[in-house]
Amino acid sequence: MLDRKIAYIHIGLQNDVIVAMAVTGLSGAANAPMLIIDYLAVNKEQRGQGFGRQFLNSICDWASNEHRVQGIIIEVEAGKSDEHTERILFWERCGFILTTYIHQYIWVPEPYQAMLLPLDSSINVPDDGQSLFRYINSFHKKAYRQR
Repeated sequence: MLDRKIAYIHIGLQNDVIVAMAVTGLSGAANAPMLIIDYLAVNKEQRGQGFGRQFLNSICDWASNEHRVQGIIIEVEAGKSDEHTERILFWERCGFILTTYIHQYIWVPEPYQAMLLPLDSSINVPDDGQSLFRYINSFHKKAYRQR
């Protein structure tokens, strides 16, 4: 993915130590791209201190300035565990909108939902979230295919 310039790796530093990382990629039309956050993690010791939001904000700024993205899409587990609820609440506090569509991949057991952070005021979710999975699936198809 990185060699083919399909994905980007972002790191979050605190006192010159990596405490967060993310993998992102672009999807959609060149004149209206969306950024997919394929993976984002923050070290347990830094959670709950605002570092995740700060890290996400730096990714949003980068995506807006470098790629003029219209919005940012993530997928979250659709489970009802405390851990799943906590993750969804984090993303909602960061401005993401949870969609209702439940997507079931054939290769992973858990279902997922998409969330959208509009960066352009004209962007909204025109349906229950199915359209967001077209962006996600398009990115995955490019990123994870064999050469």
